[in-house]
Amino acid sequence: MANGFLDLIEDWGGVLYSMLKYGVFYMD
Repeated sequence: MANGFLDLIEDWGGVLYSMLKYGVFYMD
C-alpha cells in the first residue's frame, strides 16, 4: 500500500511539476 501511495505521489509530482514548468513558460 505504501509503495503504491509513493508511486501515486511521484506521478502527481511529475504532473504538477510539468504544469508549473509549462505554465511559467506560457505566462512569460
